[in-house]
Amino acid sequence: MGQIYEPTKPLSARTLPQISLSLSGTVASIDAEIDHDAGTTEVDVQIIGGPLKELDFEYPLIEFAAIEEAIVQELELSPEFVRSMIRYRIDY
Repeated sequence: MGQIYEPTKPLSARTLPQISLSLSGTVASIDAEIDHDAGTTEVDVQIIGGPLKELDFEYPLIEFAAIEEAIVQELELSPEFVRSMIRYRIDY
């Protein structure tokens, strides 16, 4: 018969360690899939020339300008570069 495990202390996100990543490589493409029904956008960033090949993000955003600004902030890229690289797919 199995035993029930009851933790004495609940897990908290505040106790988890924070990490900071330094990325190297070249952004090859940025694809954003907007889901109007869910009110979210999934972003896939393909990277070449470094150890990391792909980054995936999900934002609670569906407006183009807000999505682009989130990517600019997340990856520290210029707004012009993000606008020139991003491709949108919209699901209704």
